[in-house]
This record gives sequence, structure tokens and C-alpha cells, in this order.
Amino acid sequence: MKRIFIADYDTSFISQLIVELNHFKDIEIIGCAHNGYELLMMAGSLTNSDILISNLFLSGVSGVEAIQLIRMKNNLVKIIAHSSIFENYMYNILKLSRANVYTPKNPHDICKGVRHLFKEDYQFESTLTFEWNNNIEVCPIPSRETKIHLSPKDKMLMFLVCEGKNSKEISDKMNLSARTIEYYTQSLLLKLNLKNKVDLVRYGYANGLCTVSCPRSLDKSCNRSCIF
Repeated sequence: MKRIFIADYDTSFISQLIVELNHFKDIEIIGCAHNGYELLMMAGSLTNSDILISNLFLSGVSGVEAIQLIRMKNNLVKIIAHSSIFENYMYNILKLSRANVYTPKNPHDICKGVRHLFKEDYQFESTLTFEWNNNIEVCPIPSRETKIHLSPKDKMLMFLVCEGKNSKEISDKMNLSARTIEYYTQSLLLKLNLKNKVDLVRYGYANGLCTVSCPRSLDKSCNRSCIF
């Protein structure tokens, strides 16, 4: 019996994925987490024969950080990571973290990854290919050289979004109404020519406006120019 644990913030997507996974024989869904903290708290129950399917953009603790921490404790659990947008940086980080498969965020491709893990070779498989560009629209991210003025309020909003805070939590932090936060978020997306909050997070990390926690550095934050 193969046991599968799913980590994703989108409950509707989890439901769709479970429907697809139920077509496999000898599979048991043992649990779901909706953010990075829940994933880490429940990861202790994973065994060497289990498969973890995780979104890379979880709130609280990112999926990337969670995978790295889980790998430090469990060398053999199989890991399928997925995201809506393919990034070469992300691919390389996942390879170093010894994830097994990196797929687009759709049930069909994730199930393709599960089939791959049913084989005997569980190494990170670069020859297992997916049609990313047929399913997504990649929104270009302005480079560091792009001259866009961001106010202190813009930077604070972006930082809190990168931390995975929702509108209510951000409104409490910034002493503004949730409706005002939604308005500021949409204005910031328009200013940066971005599509959604995922793109905003990618922009924040790519341009050094957000950092990832790192217990090995002196200032407790990642000093890489871009984790993606």
C-alpha cells in the first residue's frame, strides 16, 4: 500500500487531485496540510515508503524550505514538488534538495509523477518531461535594473505577502482595513505589471525585497540574490 500526503493551500485543487489519485490501486491518502507549518508538524508521520506531494508556494514556511527540512530528517521519503510556473532556479534547488519529481500544478502531471515513483529508480529524473508552456502563461518579472519607485508602504505590503500573510493579517499589521489592503495589492500589481500574488512573491525574492530564513547565516536570512 502506497501512502500519500498532500500539502497545498488550495482545497479545491486537493479535492481534484484526490479524485485522480483514487484511480490508482493500493493508494491511501494519509493526510493534507494547507500551509508550510502544518506540513512540518505532520511530516514526522511520513515513512520511507510514503510519497509527499507539495506545492512550492505554501504560506508561513515555503514549500521549498519545508522540503529541505523534511529531507534533513527523512532521506528516503519520495517527494513530488509542483508549481504553476517552471523556474530553472527552482529546478536546481529541488535537485540539490533531492526531490524526486518537479511537475506543473495539475492533477494529470502529478499523477504522471506518481507513476514514475512506482518504478524502482527514485532519483531526481530530468528526463521525465512535462508540457509547462501549454498550460500556463509566464508573466515576465522586471529585473533589478528596472527603475520602479516603490514606497515604504509598497515594500511592507510585498514583504508581508512574501511571508504568506492573508489580507486580514496584513491589515492588522499595517493598521488598514482588509478592503484597503486588497486595493493596495491590486495597485501594486498594476505598478509592477504583474498578474497575481505568486508573481509578486517571485518579484520580491528576485529583487531582494524579501528574504528566506536560513539558520546557517549570521543574520538568520538567506543571502542568495535569488532563491528561484
